[in-house]
Amino acid sequence: MNRSVAAMSADVSSWFGKPVSLAAVTDGAAATLSALLGLGREAVPPVMTSAGWAASEAAWQPLDRTAQEDLILGGPLQRGCEGSDSPTFTIRANGMADAAFLMITDHADADGPSPQLAGYASPQRTCVGVVLAIAVVLAIAV
Repeated sequence: MNRSVAAMSADVSSWFGKPVSLAAVTDGAAATLSALLGLGREAVPPVMTSAGWAASEAAWQPLDRTAQEDLILGGPLQRGCEGSDSPTFTIRANGMADAAFLMITDHADADGPSPQLAGYASPQRTCVGVVLAIAVVLAIAV
């Protein structure tokens, strides 16, 4: 018997209602994980974020708190400028190998007066990765 299995996408997204710091998204994801899992905040591993998409076998260096507070998401991207690629991040719960990959994209027309930014979270296809991705986009939505 020959069976084919279709890959399922678990990507999730949310629009930014207002600009927020990466620290606020990280804190919001930790609070959302706590609520989703029905655990107190102290029982949930800290959520950590690094710039770019980290390969699972590569050394991973999370951003410190100051860098996360200084990085504002949901504001205008510099459309049409060199180096204006969509910012990307890797998000992990401390001590876990599973991750969610976050990309911020601007959907506004080049001539549009204001940005229309969305955060897209693509999890590693594990239970931890999917729950982490959902927590990240819920934090963006809130």
